[in-house]
Amino acid sequence: MFYLDVYGYKDADIIVMLDGEMTAHPYLAPTRENILREIRKLVKDAKPGDHFTFHCEWYSIDHNQTSPFCTQVSGHSTQLTNKTGTEEDGMDEALIPIDGKYLIDNLLRKYLVDPLPPGSTLVAIFDTCHSGSLLDLPHYRCNRVYVPWLSRGKSSLPLYYGVQVATNDMASRNASRNTEQPTSSQIHSPSPRMGFVREEPAVESETPWEPTSTGLASSPPPTVKCDGFGLCDNVSAEVAHVIALGACKDAQNAWEDVHGHSMTAVLVELLERDPSPRLNDLMRALSHRTYETVCRLHTAWQDWEVERERTGRGNDNHPARTPEEEEEDRQFMMMKMSEPLKRFQDPQLASHIKLDMHMTFML
Repeated sequence: MFYLDVYGYKDADIIVMLDGEMTAHPYLAPTRENILREIRKLVKDAKPGDHFTFHCEWYSIDHNQTSPFCTQVSGHSTQLTNKTGTEEDGMDEALIPIDGKYLIDNLLRKYLVDPLPPGSTLVAIFDTCHSGSLLDLPHYRCNRVYVPWLSRGKSSLPLYYGVQVATNDMASRNASRNTEQPTSSQIHSPSPRMGFVREEPAVESETPWEPTSTGLASSPPPTVKCDGFGLCDNVSAEVAHVIALGACKDAQNAWEDVHGHSMTAVLVELLERDPSPRLNDLMRALSHRTYETVCRLHTAWQDWEVERERTGRGNDNHPARTPEEEEEDRQFMMMKMSEPLKRFQDPQLASHIKLDMHMTFML
């Protein structure tokens, strides 16, 4: 067991919550209520010097790989429209437990982060879609490392923030809402090299916006605390040391190839090789390995397109003849509509305050 052997965790201190037939006990099924109960138990009576780990990972049943963490949850995540103007991109991030009852980022922070006293440590790992700020921590742009396919210019945040102001008006807050619970869309590609696309639908919040007593929309408070450059409100504060490692940016999906190379699998491999890497070395290696995985999926997608054209499967005059061909056509169109060649995954590191990227990463 990775965490027992490498980091000396005790088996009694590890709680694993899995869905489906892998659930050992019903009370450990990753429902909203069960997850919140285990989170409260995890941080109860926390004191300075305590070290906590929380991990949420999307699982592929085909691989059935688990790694021991203090509290490990099987789940998905999505984005919900923010109605209060407290999110710079206008979206809340949320976990989707198996009962479909959302755990939004504000609530995760309230129960997992806020009870921790100064001097304690939490490492949270979210190997899910839209996971860059799942703990609602303000600093993540300033914690990014240089990689050639990302750091090619200054942040587009000023333009992004201007768009955000426009989305906070009354019209957008009273937009129609999709009240159906989302279902996870996992595409099993007929191509043996395509693997899995972990994709969650974008849905809107079910909490309506309420007008002020005057009937007018009040201006939301500024939400940008750090743009990664000149604006970085890095005031020293007496807070717990919290690091949240997300598999991707908030607007991105998480990917896994056919060999099970998810962010978690890569992270375990890297930490087995070096259990105490510097943060910048770990994030750079994680980013490169994740980028290689996505590039392999892009290549497989292009090969799949070429093969379909070669065999006439991409011709409208060549209708599907078997259930297998019909299923392949359906999945091909799902992938095509999702523009797979534009999909990338950039791991993120969020924190209370700007991190010293030369410090050691420890679990």
